[in-house]
Order: sequence, then C-alpha cells, then structure tokens
Amino acid sequence: MKNNLVEVLKKFNRKERYWLINNALDNPSLGKTFIGRLSVALSAERVEIPLDAWWAMDYHIDWLVGAFYTLRHGEKSLNRVFSNHKTEPPLIAGTQQDIDFIIAFHNTLILIEAKGEGSWSGKQLPEKISRLNRLLGNQQDDDGKFWSFNELNLKVFFVLMSPDNPSYPLEDGCCWELKDGKNLNWIQLTMSEQGEPASFLKVIRCKDEEGTTGNEGTHFKIG
Repeated sequence: MKNNLVEVLKKFNRKERYWLINNALDNPSLGKTFIGRLSVALSAERVEIPLDAWWAMDYHIDWLVGAFYTLRHGEKSLNRVFSNHKTEPPLIAGTQQDIDFIIAFHNTLILIEAKGEGSWSGKQLPEKISRLNRLLGNQQDDDGKFWSFNELNLKVFFVLMSPDNPSYPLEDGCCWELKDGKNLNWIQLTMSEQGEPASFLKVIRCKDEEGTTGNEGTHFKIG
C-alpha cells in the first residue's frame, strides 16, 4: 500500500455518491474557476491547487482519523488495535459525521463545509471543529509515545462555503491555517445558473386545508 496522503484517503473512500458521480461524469476533475477562487480564499500567498487534485464528498471524519493513523504507522496500522479513549469524546465516533467536500494533493488537505440555507450557528459545525482539533492535536499511542499531525508534514485548510460570508471566529483556536488568523476561511457558494437570480420552491407541511403551517402534515403546499 502506498503510504502517501492521497492514496491513503482513497483507501477509505467508500461513499456511494462519489462513485455514482465518478461513473456518471467519467472521472470528473475540478474546475479552473473554482480552483482559482479557492486558492485565493485559502491564503494570502495563494495556494496552487492542481487541476488533477483528488477530491471526494461526504468524507466521514472516522475515515479521516483512520487515514491519519495509517499515514503515521504505515503497514503496521492494518489490523492493529488502537485505543479510542485517549481523547474525550473519542476520536472514532462510529457515526456518519462527515466533511462535505475534501481536496487532496501532495501534502495538502483542504476540508470544505457547505451551507446553502440557514445559518452556521447550530451545534453541528462546532462539533466538527472540536473533533478535527482533537485529531490534529497531540495523539498518544498505546505504548505511551506522543505524536502530532505536524510530524506528517501536512498542510490542512478548513473552508466554509455559503452564499454570504459568516465571518466565523474561532474562539478556542484551531490546528489548521487561517488566512486572516482569526476567522474560518470562506468561499462564496453560488446557488443559481450563471446570470440568473437564486429562486427555489419548497414544500411546506400544513395542519389544515387552509394552509396553516404545522408539523402535523395532514396537508402540504408549495411556495
């Protein structure tokens, strides 16, 4: 097994949506416009992202933990039993908590979280940030030896993608690179065809035939 970032990430990527898109679009690559915008958003020095950079979607954080441990221990990680109580909460959660989109090339990993509607004020984003901080911080092997992802010589970026800039400050800091040193990196998410205003319909559950909004769902309307 090749023990480099991209090859190890690939080994964990069992997400069917990725393979559906890969099959349907004949192994699509990243777009030049998107790469240009993302490069500027990541760093004042501009991160050069190759067009053939590997990408995946809905990548489980459990897989990310496994990938980092595999990079650290190489072939010795296979079938080895690791302790899962070195951090609280544990690194491996056994859930489908994921990163919406990841890009990897050479020694660089870009993690992107997207939100089209609503705010970033819920608990989901802080939970993911906390978990990533635990992963990217100091780790302790069962033999008592400490190590950190810095030993893997990786550059990690975390990016929010939404229609408006949330200016999301990190009160407790983070273990990845920030363009302005304080707020999470951000890139605009466009939710419309080129040149057209964003306009969507939605299905609304109603509790009566007059169309009163309600979770009872005995009726519904389109608005």
